[in-house]
Amino acid sequence: MSKRVILILVSLLVVGIVYGAGGGGGGSGGSSGPCTGDSFKCGVWSECVNGQQTRTCTLTEDCENANDPKPAETKPCQVNIVDEVNLKCGDKETLKERVQCRLNLTEDELRTELSLRYLPEECRVIDNQTERQDCVNRYARLQVCWNKAIGEERFSCVREKLELGNDISQEKANCNSKLNVERDSCFNDLRKKVYNTIKFKFYDLEERAEEMEELGVSEDLIAEFVTNLEIKKQEFNNADTKEERKQVILDVRKLWQDFIKEAKEQIK
Repeated sequence: MSKRVILILVSLLVVGIVYGAGGGGGGSGGSSGPCTGDSFKCGVWSECVNGQQTRTCTLTEDCENANDPKPAETKPCQVNIVDEVNLKCGDKETLKERVQCRLNLTEDELRTELSLRYLPEECRVIDNQTERQDCVNRYARLQVCWNKAIGEERFSCVREKLELGNDISQEKANCNSKLNVERDSCFNDLRKKVYNTIKFKFYDLEERAEEMEELGVSEDLIAEFVTNLEIKKQEFNNADTKEERKQVILDVRKLWQDFIKEAKEQIK
C-alpha cells in the first residue's frame, strides 16, 4: 500500500483549565475634564485579499472611565449582487450540499468562490455579528499554516497564530499571577485559544479526508465525513461543560476511525 495511505490519527486531548474565581475591582482617578468615550481614527479599507479587507485604527483619545472597543480592522469583502449570482456553492440550502459542491470545484473555482464570500461553515451559524467576524478572522489568520508540513510543524504554526504557548501549565500559572478581573479575563482568553486549537485539529482531519479523493475514496464518503465534522464543531461551541466537550472529541475520534475503515476499502 502506498505510503500516502498511511494516516496518523490526530491526538485530540482535552486540556483541563482551572476556572478562575474572583470578584470585580477597580479604582478611580482624577480627570482634567469631561470624557464621553475613547476616540479612534481609522484608515480606508484595503483591496479585497482572500475574501478579506483590512484597515488600521489608532487610538486618538483615551478616556480613563471608558472602555470602548476598537473599531473592526478586518471584514469580509463587500459582495455586490453580481457576485452573489456567481456563487456556486455558498448559497446551497444545506450544509452537506455546500460541502459536496465545494468538493467538485477546481482550485481556481474554489479561490474565486472564497473571494466572493469567505464564510467558513463554523462561522455561518453564529448570529452575533461581532462573534461571527471574529470567527472569520481566525480562519483567515490560520490559512498560512496549511503550507506547513502535516503534524507538529502545522500545529506549531497554529499555536503561534493563536498566541498559545507550548506549556499550558505555564500559561495557567501566568493567569493565576494576575488579580480579579484581569485574572478572569486571562483564563477566558486561554480557554478560547485551547478550544480553537482543538477545533483546528478537527479542521485538519477534514483536509486530510478531502485529499484522499485522489486515492479513490468516494466523494460521498468524504462529504458525509466533513459534514458530520462541521456539525461536531457546532456542538463543541455549544457545549456548556468540559465533559460535554470531551464527549465531542471522542465522537470526532470515532468518526475518523469509521471513515478510515471505509476509506481503506475504496482505495485502489
